[in-house]
Amino acid sequence: MPRDTGKVFALDCDTGRLVWNNHLILGIESLGIFDNNLIIRGQNDLASLSIETGKEKWYTPLPGKQTGLHKDIQPDRVLGRAQRNGKSFYIANHDRITEIDIRDGKTLSTLKWSSGTARPLSFLVSSDTLYVIGAKPATDQGIVINEPLNSEAASEKTMLSPDLQRNWILSRNDARIIRAPYDSPLANNAFVLSGGLLECVDISPKGAVKWRLLLDALNPDFHIAGDKILMLSGSQTQRRMLAFNGNTGNFLWESVVPGQASRLLQCGNICILHDSKSLLFAFDPVNGEQLWEQRILSGNLLLPHWDGEKLHVFETSMGTGAMHTVLDPASGRSLRRHDIELGLAKGKSSNGKLIDNGYYEVTFKPVSARFFRLVMLSEVNGRGWSSVAELQIADKDGNNLDRKGWKVHFTDSFEPNSTYDTRPESAIDGNRSSWWHSQWLNGIPPHPHELQFNLGKQSTFQSFRYLPAVIVNNNGMIGEYELYTSDDGENWGEPTVAGTMIKRIFIDRARFTDDALIFESRSRSGKRDIYVYRLDGNQATPLALHHEFITANGKYTIARDRTPEKNDTLVVLHSDDPSYRFEIGKGIPFDQNRVLIKGDRLCLASHKLVIADLANKELIRQPSKDAQPYDKQGIFVLNGNGRVMKFVHNGNSGAILSMINIQSGDIQQSLITSQTNQLRDITTPHFDPIPHFENVLLLRDDFGISAWSSPR
Repeated sequence: MPRDTGKVFALDCDTGRLVWNNHLILGIESLGIFDNNLIIRGQNDLASLSIETGKEKWYTPLPGKQTGLHKDIQPDRVLGRAQRNGKSFYIANHDRITEIDIRDGKTLSTLKWSSGTARPLSFLVSSDTLYVIGAKPATDQGIVINEPLNSEAASEKTMLSPDLQRNWILSRNDARIIRAPYDSPLANNAFVLSGGLLECVDISPKGAVKWRLLLDALNPDFHIAGDKILMLSGSQTQRRMLAFNGNTGNFLWESVVPGQASRLLQCGNICILHDSKSLLFAFDPVNGEQLWEQRILSGNLLLPHWDGEKLHVFETSMGTGAMHTVLDPASGRSLRRHDIELGLAKGKSSNGKLIDNGYYEVTFKPVSARFFRLVMLSEVNGRGWSSVAELQIADKDGNNLDRKGWKVHFTDSFEPNSTYDTRPESAIDGNRSSWWHSQWLNGIPPHPHELQFNLGKQSTFQSFRYLPAVIVNNNGMIGEYELYTSDDGENWGEPTVAGTMIKRIFIDRARFTDDALIFESRSRSGKRDIYVYRLDGNQATPLALHHEFITANGKYTIARDRTPEKNDTLVVLHSDDPSYRFEIGKGIPFDQNRVLIKGDRLCLASHKLVIADLANKELIRQPSKDAQPYDKQGIFVLNGNGRVMKFVHNGNSGAILSMINIQSGDIQQSLITSQTNQLRDITTPHFDPIPHFENVLLLRDDFGISAWSSPR
């Protein structure tokens, strides 16, 4: 059962020649030989194969349950290896162990794990005894569950100040911290992962480990949903999501999820998993049941946003460009869908409108003609070729004309040496997967390119529809065009309509605010412009041309000016006021994932300290000339009273703490002499970029987690 093939096969020991192979069973493990038959556990089935011929004596589906929208039987994840014991073998999953007769594959018994035990990780059957390894570890001599880590610490909680004292340490190598959102019911807990051990720690001066679990997962991802902690592990078809009660650690459910799933968005009582590229997967956090799933063909960027009622999805792909879709979170039903167009400074906009099934439509005054001619003047990527998957023309009622009598009248180019059929007939054959393409081998003739068609009879129409060919990098997608009509196929006159079919925009960065989407459009040459889209189906309007987008929060957008005269200048823009512009400075280093905008205050604290009053366009603090500690690289958190606490490593002397008031710019400093180890970011930027602490502060270094508070 080699891993690089789906077959089970037998070789002759003397000659090495193939004796038989069986490709029906995707073998994963061999359970041994019984009565001259090989017992195999496959991906979805158990089977008994004849040693002599490879034929199945019996096979039976693995234990599983109905999942997904179609209620397909999905085999449960098997715990460890199946165990043979006499004429039976045992296979287990997270909620039960099943005994199967080795002679005929029939189920002999099923035993549910006791509700009083932890989730099982592995098991062993020996004679008449069942041994189980559970997820709850044995008692640690130094840790007692729900007992204070420091029983002598004060119970009262006070606001954090520069005077910090360490309350307790949880020694863990290379620990990760998973913090719940500030307004979450789990906000007073920290979840610490180290060496396959997940612990829930009470964030208080006394501290306590509330529960501990061993995890059978490699590099898992974690998310918080209400009072649950969700763990994602595995990849491809083996991607699983497990849910635990965040307060007790009790296992709740396990579910199969798409292999790309990595990010989580909570929409009320519904959760959405996505991959920031092409996948949306909705599920019920109560039981893990799938509600719906959507995928974007050839997606490049996907960004979901919940407005408290509806799900807004911004997406870009090879086939459709930038789109805004409004969905019902419960059903995934599309409520509205808009093609995002750019309102250019010159007032020019695309004539092509995205309609159903990926077509772009151009409308014009009704015209009667027997011939039409599409002239393609440019390609969205600036290359010399053009391509078309399908062309349609429609009457005044929006119905496509019958193409049965259509014939190709002329084309300037196609590729005769390709293995694909790129003749112009492919543009009217009704096959979305075939396409006409201008020549690309042995030279690329420049634009313009054109297609001319004879409709077979005089026809009246007032729109034409273009379906782009789905080819790598949108090769040949029409940019500027002209459409002509004629009665005789020779005299064409002036264009019936002309403009831009598709204004292809490359978008790498985007961010939702409360009522808008801020994104950066990049041209093929690398020019970057920032736009505001109001989530209303209207054109996106320019916010700043030749600027690089960094982040946005509320009405403010942080960007870098990329014009030659002000290159690398950090600026603040206002999405509701095109005239607003506040230049912060040039060449300021900072962590782009950890920019703090709170009300009308901007604070950059990862490297050199900058505080700005955005309402009045005033710098409250700017980098000092004498290299103060708060201008050095460090980690920082937000305190509940609107202050930033920044820590800078100072070698064996400890850590320098700067308590920064972002309203006034006042700074108080102290030296934390007991913190001599280099501090690390407390959480990952995408999960919790700027951690928020009220009365008890958590710090992380390479040796563990520590809790700090201020005396009364």
